[in-house]
Amino acid sequence: MSCSVAEREITSIICEVFLPHLQRDIMERDAIETWQRTIGIIVTGRVQHVGFRSCVRKVAQNLTVTGVVMNLPDGTVAIRATAEQVILEKFLSLLYSCPRAVVRDLLITDEELCEFDVFSIVVPE
Repeated sequence: MSCSVAEREITSIICEVFLPHLQRDIMERDAIETWQRTIGIIVTGRVQHVGFRSCVRKVAQNLTVTGVVMNLPDGTVAIRATAEQVILEKFLSLLYSCPRAVVRDLLITDEELCEFDVFSIVVPE
């Protein structure tokens, strides 16, 4: 099936007008999805004295998440993690899989972007 001259002109106009906008929208979406983000997490449940911080560090290192994890005096665990959004979502879901720990709840907050070199356990003095 061949296109008429008018159809080819319309197709050309559509490509000239809409294609650059579509390409820009795709590039912007891809840029947003790859942005780094830092979140703060307070983990409640049976999460101290069960190897939870070591498990969190291992999960983070496997996903290339950077940040810190530490016990808090009230029996909770605090985490600060930096990665791409999709990686952080996977990281959060895997926190529930740490053996011996019973994660009751995750209180998640957006934090100012903080770039860490690695993911480490902070031991309070």
